[in-house]
Amino acid sequence: MPIVVHLTAAKNVRSILRSGIKPGAHGVVYFMPVVQSHLVSHQWLRELKRFSGTRELVGVYARLPGEEMVWSGRYNEAHRQGRLGDAIAELNRRDDPLGFEMFVERGIQTQEVERVRPLPQLLGWRYQPHAHGKLPCVCPACLARGSVRSRQLRLRLEGPPPRAPSASAALARLAEAQDIYDIQDCLWPLRMKRRVMDPSVLLPLLESGDEEILEEVAITLPYFRHPATPRMLQQLISGPNSRIAEVAAAALEAYAPGSTGALSAA
Repeated sequence: MPIVVHLTAAKNVRSILRSGIKPGAHGVVYFMPVVQSHLVSHQWLRELKRFSGTRELVGVYARLPGEEMVWSGRYNEAHRQGRLGDAIAELNRRDDPLGFEMFVERGIQTQEVERVRPLPQLLGWRYQPHAHGKLPCVCPACLARGSVRSRQLRLRLEGPPPRAPSASAALARLAEAQDIYDIQDCLWPLRMKRRVMDPSVLLPLLESGDEEILEEVAITLPYFRHPATPRMLQQLISGPNSRIAEVAAAALEAYAPGSTGALSAA
């Protein structure tokens, strides 16, 4: 019977020895067969540590029947269902076995578990097979926010995030805005916090008549804590465009003192 290894956090060992390996969130148990190459068998260790944030992973070794039906394949390719023995043979035939994985659609029973061993915590690859020497991708899909050292990695590869321009700089640029995209770029810094400022600087935008521009103005106005703000919002509410009137009404409600709307946490 083949021996397989399931990698898990050290804190789970006592529960596994008592109740076996329970299926995870997707109803399966992932493992790799123990083959001649120690690296291939334990290749997922560093990536699992990175992804889960676990400080120490251990190997739980179990015996499964060669006839056991499992799913196998490279992590970014379609998986096939078949006998465990056949899946191990396919793994051994591969020129590049890194990235291969297997899982079974059931838990592994206590009597199938043979032993638990601590492992060197530097086994395997991170981010993707053969990634050593290559810069990792720091997009949100590849490097989830909140994952281990994600902030330091983004700072190293992308630099600090751009700082929002000041309100005065944004308003200065607004006078030269050519289209809705330029206007949006100028208005969003004004929504970073509420400020005591006369919103009359936005009056030229009210005269444009463009629905997208009027909507942007309506969304921005509540951030101006000034007596002129309600008057400008009322002007939009009483205008001919019902959609803009609805947006402006919601903005006026958010502007009201003691409002529990979107601005209350600003």
